[in-house]
Amino acid sequence: MLVISLLVAYLSSISSAFLSLGISIFVAPFLYFQSFVQVANLPENPLENFSIPTIPPIIALLVAIIIGLAIAWRRSKYLTRRMGIFQEVILSLLRKVMTPILPLFIGSNFALFAYTGQISNMGMFLPIIALIVMCQLLWMIIIFSFATSYSGKNGWQLLKNYTNAYLTALGSMSSIATLPVSMDCIEKSKMIGKETYSFTLPLFSNSNLCGSIIAEMALVTTTYYVFYNCFPPIINLVIFAVIACLLSIGSPGVPGGLNVVCSSILGAFILNGSEMDIFMGVMTALYTLQDGFGTACNVVTGGALTLITEKKTSKTSQSNGIQLIPMAS
Repeated sequence: MLVISLLVAYLSSISSAFLSLGISIFVAPFLYFQSFVQVANLPENPLENFSIPTIPPIIALLVAIIIGLAIAWRRSKYLTRRMGIFQEVILSLLRKVMTPILPLFIGSNFALFAYTGQISNMGMFLPIIALIVMCQLLWMIIIFSFATSYSGKNGWQLLKNYTNAYLTALGSMSSIATLPVSMDCIEKSKMIGKETYSFTLPLFSNSNLCGSIIAEMALVTTTYYVFYNCFPPIINLVIFAVIACLLSIGSPGVPGGLNVVCSSILGAFILNGSEMDIFMGVMTALYTLQDGFGTACNVVTGGALTLITEKKTSKTSQSNGIQLIPMAS
């Protein structure tokens, strides 16, 4: 179930990434963008810049994967308990420190644009937000259509039960914070066994970030077009999408988590180090504006992926000669 769940989550992410990429490349030339004026330099020494030594996101994710596999293979209860405590510490840090700071960071970006007289240029990005939301809604329709066809169950009835989870995710912008509501919604549908969704939903809250990937790909593509009036090389965008989807598996389910992780590869594959600060400032501001819709897409599609996972694991178990006792409706 673990292998199938991760595979389903990655296929969902990469498919949605290519959907977003294709639509963005097609639509961006038809959107009207004013000439984007280079952000003016601030007066000398207006702010004191400082940096905090950190581990590169890719290294941190690799270390986390290695430690997780080691604990699983060794079946160490001692390490499992200690890592559980460490997880609670990190989540508390995210909730109580990082999340409250995020609005200040976004506000600072807008303050910078206002100070340099470029705040009026931000209005031209609003069609991009609309494009992202439409792509997310389209992907939800596609994935639930596939889940209904593949599982033989009425996925639309499950989608109807996800209304509370969608609204909670829209407001909290956090898959982890919405997890209890998601489990309650899927339980009320009585379509999926508890032994399945109690495993898949917590896993999908950190591995199924299709809505966030849609936003990331659309923003990278269209923001680059606004800056340079052209698109990056297609092969670079494809490589960026593949790696971003890998990074999405295990990214924190907190506001802006995927955007921060993807910033580690943005400069290498898209910008080649040029205008990184300005580009990321625009990206972060726009990503935050749509983050509620992206999180809601992540949460809701988790239900469809659970339908697919249950059907696939059922087929695998039967092919291996394992008899399954169906859950009562």
